Amino acid sequence: MQGQGFSVARRLAASLALTLFLLFTLIGVGVYLDARERAFDRAAKDLAVFNQDIVNYYEAKFARISATQASASAIFRTRLETVGTDGALESRFDEMFPRRPDGTRRSADDLYEGGEGNLFGISGVGAFLSEASRISPAQAIAAAETVFLTGRVSAFDLSSVYFFTPDDALIIYAPQRSDRLEYYRKTASASMSFAREEFSRLSSPAENPSRAMRCTSLRPIMHANASSVWTTACVTPFDLDGRHVGSFGTSLLLDDVLDAPFFNGPNDGSVILISPEGRLLTPPRLSAGDSILGRAIRSASSTAGDYPDISSTGTGALHDLWSLLGDHGARGYSGYSDELGAFVAIERIPTTGWYTVATRSGKAVTAEALHPVKRVAIAAILCSVLMVAVCLVVTRRTVIGPLRELAGKVRLLAGTALADQSDLPRRGRNEFAYVSDLVDRMAGEVARVRSELEQRVARRTFELEAANHKLRLLSERDMLTDLPNRRKIMDDFAAMWGAYDRMAVILLDVDHFKSINDRHGHPGGDAVLKQVAGRLAGALRHGSLLGRVGGEEFMVVAPVRGYEEADALAARLRAVVAADPVTVAAGESLPVTISVGVALRSAADTQDGIYARADANLYQAKKAGRDIVCREGRIFKTAGAVQAQRMRIVKS
Repeated sequence: MQGQGFSVARRLAASLALTLFLLFTLIGVGVYLDARERAFDRAAKDLAVFNQDIVNYYEAKFARISATQASASAIFRTRLETVGTDGALESRFDEMFPRRPDGTRRSADDLYEGGEGNLFGISGVGAFLSEASRISPAQAIAAAETVFLTGRVSAFDLSSVYFFTPDDALIIYAPQRSDRLEYYRKTASASMSFAREEFSRLSSPAENPSRAMRCTSLRPIMHANASSVWTTACVTPFDLDGRHVGSFGTSLLLDDVLDAPFFNGPNDGSVILISPEGRLLTPPRLSAGDSILGRAIRSASSTAGDYPDISSTGTGALHDLWSLLGDHGARGYSGYSDELGAFVAIERIPTTGWYTVATRSGKAVTAEALHPVKRVAIAAILCSVLMVAVCLVVTRRTVIGPLRELAGKVRLLAGTALADQSDLPRRGRNEFAYVSDLVDRMAGEVARVRSELEQRVARRTFELEAANHKLRLLSERDMLTDLPNRRKIMDDFAAMWGAYDRMAVILLDVDHFKSINDRHGHPGGDAVLKQVAGRLAGALRHGSLLGRVGGEEFMVVAPVRGYEEADALAARLRAVVAADPVTVAAGESLPVTISVGVALRSAADTQDGIYARADANLYQAKKAGRDIVCREGRIFKTAGAVQAQRMRIVKS
């Protein structure tokens, strides 16, 4: 009987194993096909979303450039109205742009070098004015001031801002350029002309009737010996009284354009930029690893340089990619390419016309689809083994022995597995009751441990929240004055911008602060900053913002009803600082004054625009003698003594 029992058990186990094998094989194939289809759909959608993020990134960057150039145009128009037309203007023009023996005018060295001896209040500016240029002294001086002010405000985002005319006058602000603008300031040939360059043509009324910002195609930079440096220029025309006077522009070096985190590409993929003419903008170091496309890019770059023209490629992966762009580039595309062996997403950047191509290896997506199949296979094997084992146990129990014998074996097995055997049930007791008791004891232990963990987590959570609060305060406060730092007050300024239609932005700068530091040391300078900060804070009403934006410069943003209230507030701030000497050391004090620049919000204002105007007014207050307030061409010390005359350019 026992032999027959084993025969039945084995037959049942073999039949069950074969049935389970066939069942799970069918399930695995179905899971694989479903997972593969889902993985392909997900890969195409994710790649399209990823590529659209790249387009949005560049469009946002070009939108910031357009806003900066629009702001430059507004500042330039204002400066043209205030720069003057007297004999002093001609003299200043000759000092800033002296004529060279070759007939051209180049920027004076001080215009770029700056420093304490600088007579112009400008630095980082270079210029080339051809002999044929008809730019007026007022236009040249206003352009230099405009690119300096605009470039300094937007330096965090743009490396250069320049103004050029159709007759070969160029004034550029680029203080971080490694060549120090030597080409324009000194070495460029007198015959240099950019009238036929693409960026100049894009500014003409004939090619740009909308007078909006336009960007050039990719091309080597115009510098001598710089043909390996590729750039695109974005320019906005400037018209005066219906006549094209010049344009404001910004050049983007290709290396800066490619300095973005998404050029690491999606997993097992890459991101490629291609110009409308077919030039590959992404160098081999950023191309896909060992993919078909990656190998093709490296092969083309080895013979044609880092930026080959793929439109002239007759065969291969680059030819297939160019054909795909020709078919789908204008409308966008996302899907699988058999020729490239990869998923491909294509989008077009509207401002420049560049194509962004994101790819991901088809092998990698297929491998992802196999992951669920592997899990199903492992689960199938485990389930098969378990079910066969259960079948054998059940069969052996019904054929070989009673339930009591089986329970005894289970109890014996449990006894050998436990370290503490003193509580094992004796023969005759219910093994299930023993297991139930053991589970109850385990549940009690789990509850105790869980309670301890919850208490520990609560304590750690409280400590973490306290630490985060402290870090947040440290990141938003200036450690010396305990005022909001530049980042914090700019965030608060943005919030207030949407809440108030009428507000004043006031920039305040401690006069002669460098001399204070030189004479009394940094501890003395720190004492001055802390006391000035305290006096300013005490003079403001609730609802106004005050922060330290850098060095000895403070910023106030206050809701006001009009110019009179803004003037009164600025005058009060100036007076409260100058009222009493400031203590810099034990028994030692000195008088301290501040210069104040005020700008009142108008309907067409932007945050950057009003800040730039306040900064320009502060600059004029410094030039006008310090310890005064300047607002939109008016200088005064008290609100009742506003001088209505227009600001004059003050020579140092």
